[in-house]
Amino acid sequence: MLAVIVLLSTVIYSRTLQSSAGTGSTPGSVTPAPSVTPAMPSLEPTPAAPIVSTAPTTQIVSQRPLPEPLFSFAACPPDMKWYPDTEDASEFTPAEQPSRLPLKGIRQISAGHMFDGAGYGMEFGSSYALAGDGTVYRWGISSWGEGRRPDAFPKKVEGLPERDPVIQLEGRFALVKSGGVFDMNAERSPEKIVGLFDVKSIAQADDGSVFAVGSDGIIKLYSINGQDGKPAVKRVEASFRAVSVTASPYIMLAVDNMGILWVGQSTFSSVPNADPAPLGLPDGGKVARTETTMSYEEAAYILSDKGTWYTVNGSGALKSTVLPQGITQVTATVRLTAALDNDGYVWVWGKELGTYDQSAENFAITETPQRHPTFNNVESLAAGSDHLLALTADGSVLTIGSNMYGQLGRQPIFAEDLLAIGTWKGIDALFPTYGRTYAVRSGDVWTLEEGTVAKPVLLGEKATKVIMALGHFAVLFDDGRLLAANPDESEPCKLLQTPAPVMDASIALNGILTALSDGRVFHVEGSISGLGNSVELRFDPKPKGKVIEVSGDPIPFVRTDQGELYFKERTKDGEPLLRRVSIDAPVKQWSAIHYVFFDGIGYIGKALDVNGQVYEVELKLHRDGNNDNETAAVQVKKTGRSAIRLTGGAEIGQDGRIHDLNGSFTVKASLPAGVRLKSSASMYHYPIEGRTFFQHLLVAEDGTVYWLGALPYSSPLFTPGGVELP
Repeated sequence: MLAVIVLLSTVIYSRTLQSSAGTGSTPGSVTPAPSVTPAMPSLEPTPAAPIVSTAPTTQIVSQRPLPEPLFSFAACPPDMKWYPDTEDASEFTPAEQPSRLPLKGIRQISAGHMFDGAGYGMEFGSSYALAGDGTVYRWGISSWGEGRRPDAFPKKVEGLPERDPVIQLEGRFALVKSGGVFDMNAERSPEKIVGLFDVKSIAQADDGSVFAVGSDGIIKLYSINGQDGKPAVKRVEASFRAVSVTASPYIMLAVDNMGILWVGQSTFSSVPNADPAPLGLPDGGKVARTETTMSYEEAAYILSDKGTWYTVNGSGALKSTVLPQGITQVTATVRLTAALDNDGYVWVWGKELGTYDQSAENFAITETPQRHPTFNNVESLAAGSDHLLALTADGSVLTIGSNMYGQLGRQPIFAEDLLAIGTWKGIDALFPTYGRTYAVRSGDVWTLEEGTVAKPVLLGEKATKVIMALGHFAVLFDDGRLLAANPDESEPCKLLQTPAPVMDASIALNGILTALSDGRVFHVEGSISGLGNSVELRFDPKPKGKVIEVSGDPIPFVRTDQGELYFKERTKDGEPLLRRVSIDAPVKQWSAIHYVFFDGIGYIGKALDVNGQVYEVELKLHRDGNNDNETAAVQVKKTGRSAIRLTGGAEIGQDGRIHDLNGSFTVKASLPAGVRLKSSASMYHYPIEGRTFFQHLLVAEDGTVYWLGALPYSSPLFTPGGVELP
């Protein structure tokens, strides 16, 4: 059904408050306070044995025992099994996928040359297709403009000249019959590039630049970011006249009318290279074909007219390579190389890919070229940094690889309206994370993977909450135990030893925030590999109620059972000092939204009082590079809006309307008539670069699970699938 509802892990940005840049995310659900039983013996630390001096003196002097840490780790009970191998059914039933029509009638494909230059692993991607009737389709991410979002399915590019048809696509650039070149991803609509005319062919370098070959054989480079940061066209100084040009972010290859190959270097600087240098082929042949890729190690493949294939890396080093017989085209993503043979089959190989099941064939991608069992009747290939397109003889488009930005064109990554993804009788709550979505059902913990399969994590322990903390994730139980999972999931968990049962817990700076049943709140540093200092939070004024809820990112917020809301104002005498947030009436729900990088403004949350009034709470941080000197202030705004529930930044009204005004764009949706919610959870992500997103998951009382917002992370798909229309 919805194969991307669960997020698979990629690189997650770590965030420290010592810098003005960082990320974080706090699920926006409010979990009812777990029932608490008296402290169990297993939660009490074992007293240390006295330390006795052995110095050679006339008498033995006893020393005081070292103070026991308030928090420590113990081994999990031996009968506790993570990820049990069981035949127990989860009873999750995925909703049926909406039927969609396949994209047909395509005669050319192209992938945008987008990549993660900073190495954060965001897997950028865009895809383009030219139909036989001249229509150009685009999907994936096409712009970084404010309020823009990726398109998971092809959309027609409007604004191209109707009487001057497109004859070649190169990523965001389109060559029309008259010789003009258009930038299809301009801010408003496709714009003709001034300075490029009488063009015979084009070759994109990176996503923002394109080489153009004129009828006179002169090569020009257009970049949206020239030397002065403005769009510019520059001539490439060359001692030859080009017949063809191919390019990538790493290399430019030109062939002259004598069949001689000329090599230019990377275009990262957006400035034309010096005169390209000729590169003779060792077998003495002429160039029959050139193919550039998105891999620095294999920046280009070159076919000699004598039948020898060569590779060229980003530094221009040439070497021969052996490919399967009959190969006519080779391209590559960052991790996957694909070759097309003259029978229409695709051969694939790669490094660091792992093993991916290919349906019934159980096909594994290895370093050795293997014919893919489900690619056939293919006419051409196109590669982005993390995905691959294949055009078939019947005009269809197949895709594999990352779908982080919807570049595969065959699975939804955004639900603007509330979408039912399945039913799960007895489910209590969902906890979306960067790596997975965890579910608690009748005290059992499950993961929901790929939107169709629920797998058990821990059964029979009466769990109430899952948090991302202590190096991986932790589970809170109704008896006040907190168990931390080892990142290596084949290893045992650890039990947090606490001075009293845990009421609530949250991720916090360098550790966790815990509210104990005796009313105390502690910040505990460390991870599953070991715990560090623990410090008790102090309140001024002292609350009337007991703390039942905590959120710790980027600074502590706590709520009591009397509706008092506190925030950490500063560190005083080595202890965090909490001040009360001034709100007109007792708070019945505190909803953390997100943490944003910008210095001085960090955190926005919402509060819902007992009268159903919504307040916006903005936190302003004042920093000097020392966490102990950091101070904070809150600004509370009464919105005048009413709601019955908050989830992240979304407000759910009595009439079922859902408003989220704090994402990268406004969302307005509604619950189906008569639906009553049992729980909800949210997640926001505001990275340094890459995709900003939010996600809401809602559980109805009848067990229906709904999704609203974005789903940016999914596992790579290496079983080919057809691109579909919306």
